[in-house]
Amino acid sequence: MNIIWLDDAGCQDVSCVGGKVANLSQLASDYQVPSGFCLTTDAFQEWARQGDGRADEFPPELQRQLADAYVEMARRCDTELPSVAVRSSAIDEDGRFASLAGQYETYLNLSGDAAVADAVLRCWHSTGAERVAEYRQRYGLSLDSIEMAVLVQRLVPADSSAVIFSANPVTANRDEVVINASWGLGESVVGGTVSPDTFTIDKRNLSVTESKISDKELMTVLVPDGTREVPVPRF
Repeated sequence: MNIIWLDDAGCQDVSCVGGKVANLSQLASDYQVPSGFCLTTDAFQEWARQGDGRADEFPPELQRQLADAYVEMARRCDTELPSVAVRSSAIDEDGRFASLAGQYETYLNLSGDAAVADAVLRCWHSTGAERVAEYRQRYGLSLDSIEMAVLVQRLVPADSSAVIFSANPVTANRDEVVINASWGLGESVVGGTVSPDTFTIDKRNLSVTESKISDKELMTVLVPDGTREVPVPRF
């Protein structure tokens, strides 16, 4: 199976869609999650079998399936050209001992199946990036077993956003949730170009045990065919 939707029953198989997509699919079972579909590891393997000489080409049948999925996305979103995010979901991403956070590619605010296909190719290509090889060697991960699924999901034009850690990333305390939040899209938070507000929450009683409000000078906003960092408006 090359393409599967978040609300499909089989979309919680980590070996097929990676941990990121599997967790989103599980969330979609009980909560409102923006519509999305995943190009599975089968699709990645089909592309990889073409060899290095055709690494910049999308397999023709797979490209047709992607175009059909984008049309279905438009129907679900009730808009002709929905803006989407294209995000990597490698099989060993977000692991217990190595997260690979930020090592693979993410592309925001894309419209049209051609732009989506190009972004998917770039996500696949990022498996061979030098930074990925260095990271995997550092954490003892094999360089020969990389399998990449890719999520295509409706983009939410957020006024503010956050990254949430289910365990404290500094102290490794699993009784704490840490939230990093800022204005605009989450790209600035993930990319480290802004110092976000930070909130630490005790899981046992949901109390806020620590909060730090930062001077958030930049925010990521949508522009045609992409994003841009701009100064945060002063009110």
